Amino acid sequence: MKRYLIILMFLSIFAVGCDMDINYDPNNPSSSTVDLVLPAGQASLAYIYGGQFQVLGGFWSQHWTSQHGGPQYISIDAYSISVDYFDRPWNELYAGGMNDLEWVRTEAKNQENWNYYFIATVLQCYSYQMLADLYDQIPFSEALQKVNPHFDSGQTVYDGLIQRIDEALAYDLSQSKGSVPGKDDLLFAGNMDSWVRFANTLKLKIYLRQVYARPEVTQAGIQQMAAQGAIFLTSDAAFTNYSTSPNQGNPFCETEFFRFGGINVGASKTVIDILLGDARIDALFYLPSGSTTHAGMLQGYGPNLQSTPLEISIEKISSVSPVYFITAAESYFLQAEAAARGYLGGDAASLYNLGIAASFSRLGVTATIPTAYAYPASSDFEVNLEAIIFQKWLSMTNIQGLEAFFEYNRTHYPTILIPSVSSVLPSSQMPKRLWFPQAEVQTNPNTPTQPAGITTKVWWDKK
Repeated sequence: MKRYLIILMFLSIFAVGCDMDINYDPNNPSSSTVDLVLPAGQASLAYIYGGQFQVLGGFWSQHWTSQHGGPQYISIDAYSISVDYFDRPWNELYAGGMNDLEWVRTEAKNQENWNYYFIATVLQCYSYQMLADLYDQIPFSEALQKVNPHFDSGQTVYDGLIQRIDEALAYDLSQSKGSVPGKDDLLFAGNMDSWVRFANTLKLKIYLRQVYARPEVTQAGIQQMAAQGAIFLTSDAAFTNYSTSPNQGNPFCETEFFRFGGINVGASKTVIDILLGDARIDALFYLPSGSTTHAGMLQGYGPNLQSTPLEISIEKISSVSPVYFITAAESYFLQAEAAARGYLGGDAASLYNLGIAASFSRLGVTATIPTAYAYPASSDFEVNLEAIIFQKWLSMTNIQGLEAFFEYNRTHYPTILIPSVSSVLPSSQMPKRLWFPQAEVQTNPNTPTQPAGITTKVWWDKK
């Protein structure tokens, strides 16, 4: 337990301006056990997903935009991303969190400790999917095994992820040997039923993400899950082990509020215009200074206001705010879409309503859900899908911006997103992916040629 707190402290301290290797080599530990390495891996993933990648997703999903006078993320807001901008999170995921989880997988399998093997496998698969969706091609089959691994296509990664999750699900967890996960599991405290639900929800997301590229694979995969009686998350999968102690808080809060003074990030007009009629707005954003009304800024307009500042609402994220991997709301919206497509049993409208209710509940808001959010139940599938994805996007405000960005690229919903006014991209184009990290380009000769630009679609973006 102490090690993950130490890692959080060092990750926070060295998040900016330092490339120190702060991870021990889990392939050659002097003495360690699965219950010590697992929380370190989980903390590392939460740091990256809830920190730099949350900033990226928050801006590119138009939950957030740059405040006037806040220079830190202007390049992200303008889609002006250099090839080395995300070197550090790439390196931390491969050399840190996913490497830790690989050690847990190997050690646990040798011990026939199927509980730890299961947790490490599905959480590592979660990270691989996130990277594949950002870069299209990533080290996977040779990752964590070779110094210069080859890159696999996104489709190959997806097939491999389903195979790995199914292999983990096939183990009889009741026959697991050795230590039992408990408080060292910083997501579910060793509740293996929740981890099985996490695995199934992740599978459902993987299948739906490729529905426009391989509809037959999506349909067959989800129908098989339904036939097998798959159960899905009804609670949040969240990393909650943050505190108000220095350098041990939520990674976004540590960086944006404690290091940068909270001057860089504010509410996008895109999301505020919707939330003005939604009781969740006060749980998501602080009112602008001296105002009784929430306000957002046109996406990317902040740099134009250096001499005439505009006060806008600020995101409510504190030291103890969790980092969410999958929420109950997301789980319900995934199920709603699968049901609307006819791939999964259950009533799409009921699942949709459960998704909205879960979002309100997560924020502690008990107000009546707006009638404007009623499920359309249209004979036109696209009308229903638009409603589902719109509510998913709204539920992900402040917590799952990256996932909202992926879903926008997959479905093109919500339609209210517009290019940043400071965009450096031609015409009305918007980002689709990241460049391959410069650090990988320079050190790994197997890195693919850079794409033509960040508007190049990833493999599943076919709609």
